[in-house]
This record gives sequence, structure tokens and C-alpha cells, in this order.
Amino acid sequence: MESPEYMDTPEYDRNPSPPPEIAEHPELLRAESIGNTAFSKHWLFTTLIKLIEEVDRENEEESNLAVDVDEELQNELCKLWDMSMNSDVAKFLNEFKAVDILTGIIEKSKAPRVIEISVGILGNMACEQAICKEMSENHKFINLVILLMETRDAPTLVETARLIYTSLSNTGTRGPWISAIQRSEEVLDHLKFIFSSSTNCDLLKNTAELVDTLLDLEPDLCVSWATIDFIHSLIEATEQIGSNHSEALEVYLHIFQSFSTTEPGVEALVGHTDRLEMKIIKYLNIVCEYEIVGLDGKEAPLSSALSVLNILFTSQPVEKLGHLYKDEKIMRILLKILEPLYPMLQRYMKAEQTNSNEPVNEKEDSHVTSSDQSDAGKETDSSNNADNIKDTEEKDKNGTRGTESEEYKELKVLYEILSAFLLDYCNIAFMDKPNIKPEDLPEDSDPSADSTPVDIQNDNNSQAAAHSSQDSSKEGNSNITEDSQEKESDSETQELKNSNKNENSDTETSEEKKPCIDNVPILTYLDEVCSRWRINNFGLCLKESDAGCRLYDRLYGLAEKNKNDRLCRILTDISEGRVVNRADSGKERGDENVS
Repeated sequence: MESPEYMDTPEYDRNPSPPPEIAEHPELLRAESIGNTAFSKHWLFTTLIKLIEEVDRENEEESNLAVDVDEELQNELCKLWDMSMNSDVAKFLNEFKAVDILTGIIEKSKAPRVIEISVGILGNMACEQAICKEMSENHKFINLVILLMETRDAPTLVETARLIYTSLSNTGTRGPWISAIQRSEEVLDHLKFIFSSSTNCDLLKNTAELVDTLLDLEPDLCVSWATIDFIHSLIEATEQIGSNHSEALEVYLHIFQSFSTTEPGVEALVGHTDRLEMKIIKYLNIVCEYEIVGLDGKEAPLSSALSVLNILFTSQPVEKLGHLYKDEKIMRILLKILEPLYPMLQRYMKAEQTNSNEPVNEKEDSHVTSSDQSDAGKETDSSNNADNIKDTEEKDKNGTRGTESEEYKELKVLYEILSAFLLDYCNIAFMDKPNIKPEDLPEDSDPSADSTPVDIQNDNNSQAAAHSSQDSSKEGNSNITEDSQEKESDSETQELKNSNKNENSDTETSEEKKPCIDNVPILTYLDEVCSRWRINNFGLCLKESDAGCRLYDRLYGLAEKNKNDRLCRILTDISEGRVVNRADSGKERGDENVS
């Protein structure tokens, strides 16, 4: 039986009506709300007043030790922090001088949690362009924020890095921040400490994004910050992040690439070759874990990784590169990335030619733009491609516009870096004298011949000039002018002549020079394991440049010498224009079991 109390309880079928004065004057209700939100102005003011009073009480105590605030006040401040993400709330806070209030709290407070929340609120407010501009005009504010970089409280550093990064991302406000950072002598030391000591992955990611943006905006920092210690701290940070946090690691890869654009940066990177090389190869192995590599969103990170790896690769003497050729792993990675990249570029190039009403040359269509063009040619092609991309965006044909045009640009950059790496890698793998670049060979030479290539002196090639003494001792064919001989001492000249005589004698008596690198594992992989589709893309890539064509011929000669019949057959088909599609890549003679 139901109780009397329950039976007497009134039942409602709707919410109660608002007070009559509110119903008659609805503007009274809106007057208490912030903008078009339901947030209360009174609550906001009350919370700020409580915060100011709390900080004042802290300062009344003589102790300099860190303190903590009441948990209830912390919860209210966190609510205010969340509210400040709203544009109307951020503008309302700025209207009532919240920037000055929070700046004063940061200067006076001894509570790390209060400082973190205050900086976080300022970071949310900085997302509004007008507010961010006001902040950038306040030099005292900028100096205070930069000074916070010396704190050892990780959550505060996370929000500090985010605030600076947000300000740098605004084109109209970044100038004063960059100038202040360049003037500071302690910022670099603070960054090194964070990277080398922090175990907070959020802090390492935010700080890396800040540094990455700074290096992009101010190239001079790529020189002044290119120190062995700073690179060491960055590598320590990547060890803490690990390879599984790929997004954070990719930011560091771009930082390394930025440093690789300057001579001091290259020197600093080469000083950590072993650790960097290991980290990058591990990242590439993760990206290429599956048989089909997905490039979506990975174009820029892969470009950074391959670019830095190639810098490390070409900066080492040949005798230290054996570990990169002991198996086919590097070649497999390069060809797996090339596998989806090459056809994607072909489709974009066809779309460009179609939209620009240009006839499609089937012969040229099977090749991507050569990677060893002259600088002038590159500039011309870049200009033409930019015009084509613009036309493509305007015409909206074949779906290549907007973000797809940006993707096309990223794919082209990745291809240029990848093809350059392939040439450098194969130059050592497939040449008898890997210290000689293919472009340094005479045009009429036969790279597939078994004889050792002859080093041709090129006065216009600075690198050949830098290594002329080394090449002359190895080859014995470099021409020494009479003027240089007169400047040498008699003993040095005699030693050089004796050395050249011995080298020539050895060359004449030796029927064949053995390669400095064991290329059998790579040849075996290409012949027995690598799919025809990947070899097709690889061969077409090599054939786009004169240097690549010479390496292509050399590869064919090595395959023929080592009786790699399948590889020889595929290379012959490529040379004769018989390039199969992926769907037919397993249907060639004797290739049914090849993956």
C-alpha cells in the first residue's frame, strides 16, 4: 500500500515558470551571462577575487617554500580554465584586464598549481588574435613568460611552451617573441635542460613544437643553436618519447632536418651519427612494418627522416658504412616507400597535363621529373609546376585541388629526397670505387664494365677538388700540374710518384677490382625476393637521370656477372619498355612464387 506522503506529493508535468520580472524583462537574464553563453559573470568575478585573496595570504607568510591552495578553489580555477576556451569568455576576461590580473598572480604566487592554471588561461586567451596582439605589445608580459622557462615544475612548463607556441603561430604577433628569445642568453640552456631531463612526454612534445616553429621562423637559430650539447639533449628526449609516440617523434625529425640545412648543424648531427642513425632506421622500420606502406600524413615526416639519414650517410667514410650494406633492410625500406609514391606522382602528373590541356607523352609519363637537373632547371620546373597546380585548383578537374595540391607538393619533395638517397646508396652498392660519384664519370664510359672507373678531375666540382689528394693516392690517375709539383718538396713528390707507379702496376696486373662493399645480399634480395613491381619503380627512378642510368647499367652488369637471371630479365624488360602493372606483377615467366 502506498504511503500517505507519497500520495500527497504534487505532480508536475513541466518546469516552473521564471519569475515575473524576468519574463517581462528578459534582458535582465542576459545581463548576468557572458556573451551568448550560460556562464555567469558574477561567478567569474567571485572566482578571480578568491584567487587574488589567496595569493595575498600567501605573501603574508615569510616562507619561500611552495604552497598549495584549497582544493575547492583549485576546482573552481580549473572550471575557469575550461571556460576560457570559449571565445566570448576570453574576450570578457580581456575586457576586465584579466591579463594584468593573471600576470600579477604569476609574479606573486608561490603555488605551482595556481601558476600553471593562470598560464593555461592566458594560453587559451592567446588563441584570440586581438588578445594575442595586445600580449605581444606588452614587453613586460613577454619577458615574464620567457622567464617561466627556468621553472622546474613540469605542468607549468607545458602551459608556458603552449602559450609561446600559440603566440608564434600568429603571423601578426610573432616578431616581439622571436626578438625576446634571441636576446635571452638563458633560453637555450633551459631548453637543453628540459630535453635532457624531463620524463613528461607532453612537455617534451610541446617544447619540441616550440623549437620546431622557432627554427622555421628564424633560420639564424639553426646556426646559433646548432651545438653538440643541444643535439645531444634532443636525442635524449627522443629516447624518452620512444618510437611508439610517432607524432611527437616526427616533430624531432623535422628539427633535425632544419639543423641539417646549415654547416654547423650538419657537424653537430654527424657528431651523433650512431644514435641518430639507429633512431631514424627504427622509425622507418615502424612506418614500413606492413607490406603496403601508407603515405597518408607521412610525407613530411618521411622526408625529414630520409633527408637526415642521407646527410649522415654521405658524411661518413665508405669503410664505416658496411653495416648499412650487410643485408637488404635499407634497400627494402627505400623500395617499399617508393612503391606507393611513384604511381601516386604519375597520377598527379597526368592530372596536371590534362588540366593544362597539354598532350600526354606516354614515354615521359612513365617517369617522374629528374632529380639531378641543374639549379636553373629546377627553378623553372618549380615555377611551371606551381602554375600547373594553380590551374588545377581553379579548374577542379580530376579531383586535384585544395588539400590534394598540397599533398602533391609534399609527395614531390619526398620523391626528390628519396631518389637522391637511392642514388647515393646505390652509388656505393653498385660501384667498384664508391668514393667516386656517378656524375664524376666520363660520359662515354661504360659503368657496366669490370674495369675500375677512372677519376676525372673537375675544376668546377668543389667536392672532387676537396678529395683530389685522396683520389690520386687511390686511383693513381689524377693529373698533378707542374705548378703544384714545384710547390711540393722533393721528398713528397718522389713519394707520390712511387705511390702512383705502384698503383698503376697493381691495376695493370689485376684483372678485376673487388667492390669495397659486399653487394651480394642486395642483389640476392632484388633477384629472389623483391617483387617485379618494386623493381619496375626502382628501375624507372634510376633511369630519370644520367647518373641513375649509369648505375642502372652497372646494376645490370653485376646481376649478369652474379647470374641473377630474374633480375636481368626484369631490367631488360624495363629498358625495352615492357613495364607491367601491379595486377600483373606476379604473372611473369618464373615469378609466380615471388612476392
